[in-house]
Amino acid sequence: MKTASEAKRRISDHLASLNMTLADVREWDLHIDGDDGGGNSVFVYYSWAGGGHASSFEWPWDAATFDAVAYERFFKGKRFVQQ
Repeated sequence: MKTASEAKRRISDHLASLNMTLADVREWDLHIDGDDGGGNSVFVYYSWAGGGHASSFEWPWDAATFDAVAYERFFKGKRFVQQ
């Protein structure tokens, strides 16, 4: 299972390959796919001046428990979230 931390590392690595950091991301958009009670995927779309990309991680709990605002802060580097 890919965790949010692994997704963030992957995003950081991708941005580094473009000579950018998380600070260069202008917009974050997180969406959870599904409400079947578990095993959901969270899609993380991020964009910067001139481009954008996506990553994802697994959310093993009910979709209703996902806090997109908290995870956006996590991906921005402003907060730690334990999964």
